Amino acid sequence: MVISSYTWNLANQCFILAVTICMSVKCAELKFQKTATHAFLCTLGFVFLSAEGMMVHCNNNWLTRSLHPDTKTTLYFYLQLMGGLLGVAGTLQKSIPKENHFRSWHGKLGLAACVFFVINCLSGILSLYSCSYRQLVSPVVNDFIHNFLGLLTFFTAMLAQYTGYNTGFFRRNLKEHDKFYKYLTATILVITIWEPFRIFMAKLF
Repeated sequence: MVISSYTWNLANQCFILAVTICMSVKCAELKFQKTATHAFLCTLGFVFLSAEGMMVHCNNNWLTRSLHPDTKTTLYFYLQLMGGLLGVAGTLQKSIPKENHFRSWHGKLGLAACVFFVINCLSGILSLYSCSYRQLVSPVVNDFIHNFLGLLTFFTAMLAQYTGYNTGFFRRNLKEHDKFYKYLTATILVITIWEPFRIFMAKLF
């Protein structure tokens, strides 16, 4: 029996909520102290808001399929912007007081996701408000850059989330649930990115 794309999307929505709610509850129990704030902001930003933003334009998304295309674009913009800003805030909250945060794979991937997000935001702003940029970069190229960086940002952020489950904070507080978080996060990454990646490749070729 073939599972429909709508069923996969519905399951993915449940997975995203499960990871976000469980992580948020645990961070609240820890009173959002130190790393708990970092984990909460990055999960809310990169896992919940960014993943929802990635799926806005997907035809199998039962939450947004009836919306007007302009409404979808606006919703996509705000979800991605809020998700990225929360992810960056969570990364800065952890890295500023800790000099060696970016020595681990988790830290390096988190930093890379933040850099990709900032570059994507700047290219979007320039394409909207800079005549010189629009003359230099064609709409087709700019669309390619935006879509590519969007996919790269989400992919890198989710890898940072996944490797975060190997950190001392997670081992101390959530070790007994490590398989739950890892399996769901990996599943969310694959299902969420599949349709946007397929659309991107179709435009490319």
